[in-house]
This record gives sequence, structure tokens and C-alpha cells, in this order.
Amino acid sequence: MLPEQRRSHTTAVLEQRVVSDEVRPGSERDHRGSRRLGARESVVWYLIAGLSYIGFGLLQKGLLNWVVGPLWLVAVVVIGPAVVDRIRGRA
Repeated sequence: MLPEQRRSHTTAVLEQRVVSDEVRPGSERDHRGSRRLGARESVVWYLIAGLSYIGFGLLQKGLLNWVVGPLWLVAVVVIGPAVVDRIRGRA
């Protein structure tokens, strides 16, 4: 067997895809292909995150700390819209 033939049998050929980190102005998708939130929608999600954190913190005092708070905020603002989009079929 020739070296080229042996190599083609032993290695998988993967399709290369070039992904640009550049975001075009006016694009509704970010560099990962996720939908971008509008200004009002961002405010709504931050309000939901803040108010839910305060509400859960009143019920469970252990949640009120400097680690859980930022994690809760990021989780709600990042995961929340993705879950809603998937439920509504916008994904």
C-alpha cells in the first residue's frame, strides 16, 4: 500500500469551518449563532434575575452572598432567553 492510501484509511477527514469573531452591524446573531437580546428584553431579563434573587434570598438566607448572586444573575440572563426561545420554537 502507498503511504497516501494508508493514511487515508487510518485518519478521518474532518470538514474545516472558518468561524469569524466579527459581528456584522445590524446582525441579529452573535459570533456563536445565538440570538441577540434587544435593549428592552435585556432590561426585562435583568429585572427578572434581580427580583427572583431577592425573592429567593428572603426565603433562604444562605443564597444572599457574593458568589451565588453574580452566578444567579448570569445564569438567568444567559440561560433564560435560550430556554424561552426553545420553548417558543425560535431556536
